[in-house]
Amino acid sequence: ADVHRPPLVARPAAKVAPSKAAPAPAPAEPLELEGALSVLRDVLDYRALRVSELRGQPMDAAAKARFAELTKKLLVDTQGLPSSRRFVRAACELPATVTQYDGSVSRTLEASLGDLGAGGTRLAMVDPAVRVGDEVWVAFDLASLFSFGQKVVFRSRVVWTSERIGATGLMLSLIHI
Repeated sequence: ADVHRPPLVARPAAKVAPSKAAPAPAPAEPLELEGALSVLRDVLDYRALRVSELRGQPMDAAAKARFAELTKKLLVDTQGLPSSRRFVRAACELPATVTQYDGSVSRTLEASLGDLGAGGTRLAMVDPAVRVGDEVWVAFDLASLFSFGQKVVFRSRVVWTSERIGATGLMLSLIHI
């Protein structure tokens, strides 16, 4: 099969070496871009509000209402049945970069977001050096799409790869903005 699942192995970060970058993905159409950014905004808001809730930080009425709205919108309704996915995934296309630390080398690869949920993402990219269990950093540079913006970076773990469909699945962890 084309899904690779080796055991988890911790690899220390070290020196940075240049890598051959894949061609940049084609830019999304304005309406598609607006939808993708809306999904990203919802995911960022949900994750920030969830962290506040877990830390026991007080939330005002507007924050509580937004959290309730996003919880209903982003969580999978399993109707009591088991599910392998906790969060709804929304199709969206945004340019992304994936940085991988492998032993003594760091590489950055161009990718394109295929879908996004509060817990993970599917990237349109496959690289034989990116393996299940690897820790990677996936970044969305919003400044490259607008005259303003910032870079949003998620520490992530590779959970599946498929050469057949040309994609890699990531479980999102920490957010760095």
